[in-house]
Amino acid sequence: MKPSPRLAAVLFLLFACAPAFGEEGGPAAPPPGGLFAPSALEELDGSPGSPVLTAPRWRQALHDAGRLAGEAGALPDAARVREAAARRAKSGLVPIGLLDLSVPSGDGAGAIGIFAAAALKEHTYRVEEARFVLDAERLFSGGPVGARLEIDPDDGGGFRALPIGEPVGARYGSAGEKTVRVRAIDPDGSERISSFRFDVRALAAPLPDDTLAIAATVPYLGQYGAGEAYVYLSDSHATLTNPAVVIEGFDLDDTMNWEELYALLNQQNLVETLRDEGFDAVVLNFDQATDYMQRNSFVVVALIEQVLASIEPDREIVLIGASMGGIVSRYALTWMESQSIDHRVRTFISFDAPQRGAAIPLGVQYWLDFFSDLSTDAAFLLSRLDTPAARQLLVYHHTSPPGSTGEPDSLRPAFDAELASIGGWPALPRKVAVANGSGAGAGQG
Repeated sequence: MKPSPRLAAVLFLLFACAPAFGEEGGPAAPPPGGLFAPSALEELDGSPGSPVLTAPRWRQALHDAGRLAGEAGALPDAARVREAAARRAKSGLVPIGLLDLSVPSGDGAGAIGIFAAAALKEHTYRVEEARFVLDAERLFSGGPVGARLEIDPDDGGGFRALPIGEPVGARYGSAGEKTVRVRAIDPDGSERISSFRFDVRALAAPLPDDTLAIAATVPYLGQYGAGEAYVYLSDSHATLTNPAVVIEGFDLDDTMNWEELYALLNQQNLVETLRDEGFDAVVLNFDQATDYMQRNSFVVVALIEQVLASIEPDREIVLIGASMGGIVSRYALTWMESQSIDHRVRTFISFDAPQRGAAIPLGVQYWLDFFSDLSTDAAFLLSRLDTPAARQLLVYHHTSPPGSTGEPDSLRPAFDAELASIGGWPALPRKVAVANGSGAGAGQG
């Protein structure tokens, strides 16, 4: 049984080095009162020696501060902050989160002062200009902000004003990891400072020739799916002529856009080789990749119909489904054939798609469940396991309370039965399966 590669890899990495535990050597014993108060919060004091943060550690600090502050502190759930920041990042901005407050210490004997900043999208492909923004909804303070906020993006230009809600540009002369600093200068001249990592990646991602809004016309369970498709034409074509349609896989938090998808797909120069061979790349990005696979299948149907309307009647399509995208594509083509809809797909390539189900060890799943109250990353990944698509994919799914044997979620056999009822597999296209693995569990580098 072939695991869903991206989901399994991320879960394994979390298991090996979750920031909430790997950096601290394991969770400390709860203090009196039952609160979990890691000493890491005390390190985030705004001093020059405070640690350089990552987005996961900042979210963990938000979570831990919220536990200590209690209802009176009214700090939001880290998952909601993560989702809102991801939406903000889709506009091309780099959202910053800032904690500037005091919370009661775990033993109730005093208070912990926290000044902690981080980029909630930790990378950019825009070497020429990255734009940071600190929105009011991601500034968590104990009262009115009286300090002057400044940022040094590590681009050689030093500190500059960081107005709330206004983007601040940074121009980088080279790629690589940067250390960005945010500081607050109080009216009395005292300063607090926090640093975070930011990765400027070397990728000259070409702009797509077009971006298509894709809206399904067939609902599933009363709701319609949607997405956008990036069109990247062959140099030999002025319009969409010979499409190779690529369907994305399981995007954990829907943060993959054109630049990320291009970087992923162009490993080994795949996209550019396709273009050199005369293919026009059409890459589908789901609005909600973890939604029901049937709902996203109807997005694929809408994309195929839109592509067919743009090319000559004698032209056909190559359809490539990566990971979960291979199952979604299979369902879409099979459904179209069951409805006598001509899809004109001559070749369907299922690339690393877990057609017989994805396998993530139950031990890892229950590990996430056990630590979800303490670790924001564990809670986030547990929530990804509980999305409709993951429940349909996984051969074994965690239960509460745990059972004595591994069983799938009820959505999995229901999906298999529904797919079988419409034909199981498309009959018309040539079908090609690619498994990017050794077949014996050996790493491929």
